[in-house]
Amino acid sequence: MAAPKNPDTGSPSRFLGELLRCSPGPAILIDRDGTIVGANGLAVELLARPARELEGRSISSLLPDRVQQVWSSFLARWLSRPKDRPLGETLNLWACRADLTEVPIAVSLRPWPQDGPTHVVAWLHDATRERRTEEALRASEERFRIAAMHTADVIQEAHFEDDELELFSDVDKLMGYPPGGFPRTVTGWFEIVHPEDRDRVRDEMNKFAESGAGKWEVTYRMRAGDGSYRYWLDRGTVTKLGEDGQFVKGVGAARDITERVIRERELREALVELEAAKTRLTSENVYLQEELLEDLDYEDIVGDSETFRRTLAQVRLVSELDATVLLQGETGTGKELLARAVHASSKRKERPLIKVNCSALPSTLIESELFGHEKGAFTGAAEPRMGRFELADQGTLFLDEIAEIPLELQAKLLQVLQDGEFERLGSSRTLKTDVRIIAATNRDLRRAVDEGRFRGDLYYRLAVFPIEVPPLRARKSDIRPLALYFLSRHNAKHGRSVDEIPETTMATLEAYDWPGNVRELENVIERGSILSTGKTLTIDATTLIRPSGAGSAPVADAAARGKRSTRPSGSGTLEDMERAHIFATLESCGWKVKGRGHAAERLGLNEATLRSRMKKLGIKRP
Repeated sequence: MAAPKNPDTGSPSRFLGELLRCSPGPAILIDRDGTIVGANGLAVELLARPARELEGRSISSLLPDRVQQVWSSFLARWLSRPKDRPLGETLNLWACRADLTEVPIAVSLRPWPQDGPTHVVAWLHDATRERRTEEALRASEERFRIAAMHTADVIQEAHFEDDELELFSDVDKLMGYPPGGFPRTVTGWFEIVHPEDRDRVRDEMNKFAESGAGKWEVTYRMRAGDGSYRYWLDRGTVTKLGEDGQFVKGVGAARDITERVIRERELREALVELEAAKTRLTSENVYLQEELLEDLDYEDIVGDSETFRRTLAQVRLVSELDATVLLQGETGTGKELLARAVHASSKRKERPLIKVNCSALPSTLIESELFGHEKGAFTGAAEPRMGRFELADQGTLFLDEIAEIPLELQAKLLQVLQDGEFERLGSSRTLKTDVRIIAATNRDLRRAVDEGRFRGDLYYRLAVFPIEVPPLRARKSDIRPLALYFLSRHNAKHGRSVDEIPETTMATLEAYDWPGNVRELENVIERGSILSTGKTLTIDATTLIRPSGAGSAPVADAAARGKRSTRPSGSGTLEDMERAHIFATLESCGWKVKGRGHAAERLGLNEATLRSRMKKLGIKRP
């Protein structure tokens, strides 16, 4: 197709020469149908096609199918009003080269000639570099977006001078605000920072800037759309400082660390609980070791007398309840054993029974022992220590010899019993405890209240369920089973094989009043099992202590009175009781002193010793 002539430019060849000379880049001349009339050398080079191949073909044939419709629409719109089109309007397309490769181009159109145009000049621009730059930018932005997604929830640029905050993430959705509801100003952002954190955040960011570090890292709380506060970790870089060294501009990456803070808080609380449990277990271990070092009186409850059965019935009745119990009875009657029985049958049996012997502690230490102390609370308090009320939490606290607690401490004890609250020595922090109290005493607490030595309100708080523990002299029928039990126990303890208690010895035990009660009986049996040389228990009657205030009527010498006695009297001096016991033993042996099974062996004495005792006591065969 021949190029049209123009009155201003002359022949087509002259036009093409002029076009090549004037064009700074590739150019193609097309008619209004889009047919190529001519092309300059730069266009030939760009499209990698000979000029003769280009002339006469539609420009659309040089474009991929996917963009031909876009080109046709663009050309049609331009032809409809060419003079109204701005010179800078371009269309980004792809062109096909002879080798079928595609090259990105930008096309802009100019009418030719200016007056009464019959053709169109298509200026082409090789957009390869720009496309590569755009693709690299898009890839970089995508990498930045992915990296930011994994390292930060919010990317923000703060312009402090202009009070502007530019956000690069959907922080509205993240913080529960309506679209556009999250502040877009620095001032607005500071307003939703927790009031307790605002000044600190400003100060820390300025300190980072003033130090020349150029970066900051701060944590703070920020108000969400529902009014709650979430924790954020903000790391950023100072991009501009003012002349006064203050922030002007900075870019930060913030991450919501609320879940992490909650987990760390829960972990700290768990560690505190674990440390408390560890301290509790350590203290309990120390306590239990101390308990093991003590010589506990009994392991089992022994006794079937009617008096003792009534006591046990009361123990069974109150055990399953959570009421405070007051055990009252003489020393050695087994109050601690009954306290352990109450605890072992209660709902608190899985927790320890913690014992405090109030009479064994100095008045200056009993408060620390009960309630614990902090480090430095008093001279010698080098470390904090848990008190027995803390150790007994959810368990039982056995306050033995409760009457010995100083009067000034009874008020604090009353407060714990009433409210379950107390403070360690040297601390103002109130601690709570849930304990069941079992108290024991050998004193008359009512009389102590009347005499002003014991608080009445504390007494009534303790005496919710009083149990009287009978003395051994009131349960004489229990002496035999108790003696046999203790003999078996101490045989095992000392590796002995004493397995028989003579009736005369048992009669002596049953006749005695036992002022020391069960504990004294156990001691006598243990001593006898150690001293006995055979299988028969022998006790030294001289070790039995006469009860205070007992009658002094002597046991008459059977020989002097002209009759034989087979049981010692329940009263009289120790010498009278010993005389009666030896006399009864000799009578039962037919007055045979030596020989197997006779008096000396039964009494655990050698022949000479027995004869010496008979002479001293004036015992003669009738």
